[in-house]
Amino acid sequence: MTGAAVKEWILQRRWRIIVSGIFITALPLLGLALIMHFQITAALEERIIKETQWFAKTSSRHLEVSLGHEISLGRLFVTRPSLLTAINRGDKNEMARHLRTLVDSTHTLERATIVSKEGTVMAVYPKIANLIGKNFAHRDWYKGVSKNWTPYVSEFFLSAAPQPHSYLFTISLPFKDSDNGILGILVLSPTTDYIQEALLGVDIGKGVIYVVDKKGSLIYHPRYTVDKIIDFSKVPIVQKVVKGLDGVERTLDSLGKEPAISAYHPVTPWGWGVVVEKPVAVILAPVRKITLWLAALTGSMLFLGGFFAYRWAEILFESQKLTRDLKHYADKLATANKELESFSYSISHDLRSPLRAIDGFSRILLKEYGGNVDSEGKRLLDIVRTNAQRMGQLIDDLLAFSRVGRSEMKLSEINMEELASKVCEELNAGVAGKTPQCEVGSLPPAYGDRAMMRQVIFNLLANAIKFTRTREEARIEMGGREDGAENVYYVKDNGVGFDAQYGHKLFGVFQRLHDMDEFEGTGIGLSIVKRIVEKHDGRVWAEGALNEGATFYFALPKR
Repeated sequence: MTGAAVKEWILQRRWRIIVSGIFITALPLLGLALIMHFQITAALEERIIKETQWFAKTSSRHLEVSLGHEISLGRLFVTRPSLLTAINRGDKNEMARHLRTLVDSTHTLERATIVSKEGTVMAVYPKIANLIGKNFAHRDWYKGVSKNWTPYVSEFFLSAAPQPHSYLFTISLPFKDSDNGILGILVLSPTTDYIQEALLGVDIGKGVIYVVDKKGSLIYHPRYTVDKIIDFSKVPIVQKVVKGLDGVERTLDSLGKEPAISAYHPVTPWGWGVVVEKPVAVILAPVRKITLWLAALTGSMLFLGGFFAYRWAEILFESQKLTRDLKHYADKLATANKELESFSYSISHDLRSPLRAIDGFSRILLKEYGGNVDSEGKRLLDIVRTNAQRMGQLIDDLLAFSRVGRSEMKLSEINMEELASKVCEELNAGVAGKTPQCEVGSLPPAYGDRAMMRQVIFNLLANAIKFTRTREEARIEMGGREDGAENVYYVKDNGVGFDAQYGHKLFGVFQRLHDMDEFEGTGIGLSIVKRIVEKHDGRVWAEGALNEGATFYFALPKR
């Protein structure tokens, strides 16, 4: 299938591929989003519940402390000796003076009143017309304080002050003489913003704190103007808090509009209750932000899923095409190798036969008809024979070089020291005359094809023997060492060496740096060394100088 055909196939099915990619991406993302949504919502709700409970308890404590402060102030006032004397004498002016001192000394009281033990007004400050002499024994505050003659905080009620009417609560304390007899009652009327001031230290953020009396009537609510009796007694959590219970519940808010988390706590011992409301929307606000973030992420991932699915399909089919092309070229390469093998056989058989004939007939001519050939003819026939033999050697070396590239390696661990010693012995045995001094040092083992490694060592040592034969005392040394991730081997001689500027030519095919008449060879031996070492993922190099010897190195990776 051609590249154009692949693209056409993908274009025809692009929506199916894109939708599949989106579906595969969407499922885990949706699952993750739902898990995170529920876990975060539950965690935030638990935190809001605990926080709301703490706010209800704290608000109740603030009110108890504030009311306790007013009662303590009243206790000090009702024990003043001069005031008790004025009450005994019925001195209204003196009582009014004391009341003025009390009200003016604090910002929390709107009015203070002294009534008789029967509930009749004796003095009031600030003054209210027609209030003196009026009886309030029917009021809740009178019934509460006279029940046990102890301090009492009343329920919410309409003030007796003239227009505009206001709704308030009072704090009542009895006057007692030295014999614990009742002389009268002190009635303290806090300011209209008293509850709000008492709760200023409680910052609940987004939410509402409201207060009810023991009947469930609203005393304070930031969203209501409390200018009349507002009955909350039918609200379920109010019914519980006025019974002295505390807790937290999911309810509608006090306006009956939105779901809320509501915590409640009693204000002991006066029967009041505090309710703190937190809208559920406050809990879900961070969740909404996270959900929007997840939605954006999901959208991005869906887009990327579709895009990458489309690209994946394109790459898949391109890779299939590439695989088919590679197989096609591999088949062609295998065919070429077979043809090369056939060509190699042709070279070794068809070309070498004529060369043998040339060499043989030239030898016969010299032997049987040498008497009829002058010296120049004999010289020319020797040249023919020498070149025929050299051509045969070139063909043999070229075939050897070709076989190295095609040969399959049989890998194993090789004792390089033992192998080098045997090659030295073989080469010395074939040297006519004085043999060179060949030393094999300590060599680290190698991992590779043993036959190929033997060829490398043989070629390098043979090369060293050839180029040291002009020396009075030829010395050849083979050694090695471990160097990091590879083993390095070398063959060093004291031969004729080479010009370093031409060192890069040493390992080229048929490259020679010395005249053939001086040193025989075709220039293929070092090329074979290079090819074998590189086939083992190694490297070769050489160092030397003219008439100062040479050192040939090869490095192989450790196993």
